[in-house]
Amino acid sequence: MRVLPETMISLLANNKKGAATSPLKVRTVSEAACTSCHVSHTAGGKKQLVRFEQPERNCVLCHGTEGPGQSVLADFNKVSIHPIYVNADSHTPEENPVNPPLRHVTCVDCHNPHAANQTPGSATTLAGSLVGVTGVSAGGAVLHNVQHEYELCFRCHGDSAARGPATVTRQAVETNTRRQFNPANVSFHPVEAIGKNTVSPSLLRPLTPSSRMACTDCHNSDSGTKAGGSGANGPHGSAYAPLLERMLLLTDATPYNANNFALCFKCHSSTVVDSSQNNSWAYHRQHLEQYRAACTTCHDSHGATQPHLINFNTTYVLPYNGVIRYTSTGLNHGTCTLTCHDGSGQNHAHNAVSY
Repeated sequence: MRVLPETMISLLANNKKGAATSPLKVRTVSEAACTSCHVSHTAGGKKQLVRFEQPERNCVLCHGTEGPGQSVLADFNKVSIHPIYVNADSHTPEENPVNPPLRHVTCVDCHNPHAANQTPGSATTLAGSLVGVTGVSAGGAVLHNVQHEYELCFRCHGDSAARGPATVTRQAVETNTRRQFNPANVSFHPVEAIGKNTVSPSLLRPLTPSSRMACTDCHNSDSGTKAGGSGANGPHGSAYAPLLERMLLLTDATPYNANNFALCFKCHSSTVVDSSQNNSWAYHRQHLEQYRAACTTCHDSHGATQPHLINFNTTYVLPYNGVIRYTSTGLNHGTCTLTCHDGSGQNHAHNAVSY
């Protein structure tokens, strides 16, 4: 059954009668115990004796506008969401966790309601809200109890056959995040392991080249506390696609504004990046302000087979005599062979241009 967000909110608001449909008038789940989700005689979902047949409606009894938990309903009405309303009824405990018969995402794919707790997580420790769920290891093995947040993400965004196309058209196409974050790659954001750069002048303190990060440092609610708001954290929904915590412009030709790249500048200093000084890379400013290039025109956020996350967006970076090539020649130095189509409509041919 397919239930749209606004329909679900309306159903919750109007279902005031009956033991199975009444909002929970409790302050915590422990007050109602098992009957928070399950009822003996008036269950809407006969299989597990849950209050509602539609799985997500059981969750929003607590995590909706009238429940004791923090509401996530507003997030699921945003532009970019995990689509829990599509194919929600297809989830079963016995399904293939990587390639189920019908692709779906439900609350219980990411949260185990019997095991979840309020322990905060970090870049290297699992949040209590994700305890007891199934995922995929960095090596590709199915895990029935993930130990790291990225293992949960790899379940659907790794080896899954229906994971979908890339958001940005890349020189080297790779949509498997498990492979992108592989520490054997030439460059990667440090999700599975510490990064390879020993020097990174743009990092904002307390971050250092030895820091690690979690998937939800980038993919999160734009109104959660991590983004400076008061809503729930987690990749439920965001105003910025694809489920980004902050704005990240993916297209060229817009006059430079640091706010357009707020996600990058959450960790990297906009002052250092937008500088002609050679403490970062002397030509960042020219590319951002004169050529009006987006960060993602050159950099592939998850990981790349070239240094410095270089994996060009081929919408704007074209071949020069059939070649697109970047070669690193040392710290802050390299050569480019390519043709850039900048934001002013000009083409710039680079034939092994040295920086």
